[in-house]
Amino acid sequence: MSTGPIEDVLAIRELVERYCDAVMLKDPALWATTWAEDGASWVMYGNPMDGRDVIVSRWTDMMSAVKSISFFPMMVSVDVDGDTATSKNYFKEDIELHDGRTYSSTGYYNDVLVKTGGCWFFRTRTHTSLHRSAQISIATDLE
Repeated sequence: MSTGPIEDVLAIRELVERYCDAVMLKDPALWATTWAEDGASWVMYGNPMDGRDVIVSRWTDMMSAVKSISFFPMMVSVDVDGDTATSKNYFKEDIELHDGRTYSSTGYYNDVLVKTGGCWFFRTRTHTSLHRSAQISIATDLE
């Protein structure tokens, strides 16, 4: 269930889709466009990475080990309040590293979003894994 102006809900859904596209393309420049310039934080496995430049640099390093990735989000809620919003997105991802090892995960993101200059960005994405099947550990092999 979503609340708020439909045009903002749609724009946030499109932001999530652009994030997915950037992941599947392994495109750091496109992925960077999804993050707020100021105050961005990405929390994976309890470890926060703060600042868009830090987040994008860390993601780029992680993706350099990835041969292929499939990433599919499913937005379940968006709550818009003026120029801020929260959302929850389930995801399914499958990763193959260049050395042939694989990783599959199902989980969700809790997001805090901000609207700046008429565009929506992630301020905070908090990753929670519900199920993992792996020959690798994202926390160590891609760190």
